[in-house]
Amino acid sequence: MSPARWPRPHGRDEDERRPRRWRRGGLTPAGLPAPCRAQLPQGRLLGAVPIDEAGESWAVAMTSGLFIVSADALAAEHPWDRIDKGSWDAEARAFTLTLSDAPERRLALTVPARIEQGGAARPVAVDRFARALRQRVEASLVHLVTRSLPSGAQARIAIRRDADGALYAVASPEPASAATAEDRAELEALLRQARDSVGLDTR
Repeated sequence: MSPARWPRPHGRDEDERRPRRWRRGGLTPAGLPAPCRAQLPQGRLLGAVPIDEAGESWAVAMTSGLFIVSADALAAEHPWDRIDKGSWDAEARAFTLTLSDAPERRLALTVPARIEQGGAARPVAVDRFARALRQRVEASLVHLVTRSLPSGAQARIAIRRDADGALYAVASPEPASAATAEDRAELEALLRQARDSVGLDTR
């Protein structure tokens, strides 16, 4: 089961499919500004998109996680294993991400179609960024179990891989917050099964 639903590119990325047409009109794709790049940690940049009309704030996918950055500061960092799932609304041009360490928290990233950059209104392509999000989030999910509990509530047990390669289990809901004793017992059994499936210590 896929943990995320991203726009799936067909063939090459959008910014790779159309470089000649953009270059003829002088409209190369918008790129991450150097002052924003300077706020990021060292590492490979996988994709970046502006998340405001002015092009001042950017969402950046790197090998270590998702970063929200501006020319003045690094505003937020989300390791890949803390991003549980996501969706893309093409009409609204918005990514919506759910963070696994707080399921009620959602991170919305609205991407403008164009931004002013270098004296021109440059197009913004999302394919490369979306592909990096999808691949990194899916790579952090090692094993997933979903099941209905005795009360009828839905349980979700995920085995995630953190940035250092260590595995850990995430239960939703947590056994301690289960609605009934029967739900709690079922959740604890599911956790043991999920952890056993990847060789984690279940003592």
